[in-house]
Amino acid sequence: MDARWNTTERFKGTQHAGSWEPPGGFKAVNRRPVCDGFLNMELSDQPIHYHFTSCISGLLRDPDCSNFAMNACRIACMAADVLRGRRPARLLGKIMSPSCLGKLRTVAMLVENHLNSHADVRENLCTRPVVPTTIDGMFTSDHCLELCILLSIGSADYCMSMRLDFVGSRWICVLADMG
Repeated sequence: MDARWNTTERFKGTQHAGSWEPPGGFKAVNRRPVCDGFLNMELSDQPIHYHFTSCISGLLRDPDCSNFAMNACRIACMAADVLRGRRPARLLGKIMSPSCLGKLRTVAMLVENHLNSHADVRENLCTRPVVPTTIDGMFTSDHCLELCILLSIGSADYCMSMRLDFVGSRWICVLADMG
């Protein structure tokens, strides 16, 4: 057995000797609230599966999750279009924080410079529609949602990581990263 899990040796001579168990324990199962569902989108030939979970109990409701999934898809597709040079970044000004928007503009400029020297990549990346396929989200607090959205562009799959924070009276995207 790995020494890290041998609690008798690890805590020998301490107050926890012989009584320590990993947080949450292996015996008791602590289930977190989960919300699963499907969205139908125009460009997708099959429904988009979404899965949300929360670190806080009592936060998830099916209608809310469906709305979060739809809005997250919209933001992810718009951000991907900005990165591909198909949409101006200023159109995301109301749903993204200024720092996130600035970083998105910088990455879009770098992608544009790269695509200028790689015509084959430009053709596949810039001429095909963005189609979300899967959405996974985790409410890390009552005012923070972290998302991972799988996007298909042509024959390639990309992962969009996003973080939405509740600021004032609305949800604002403070992180959008595609890779």
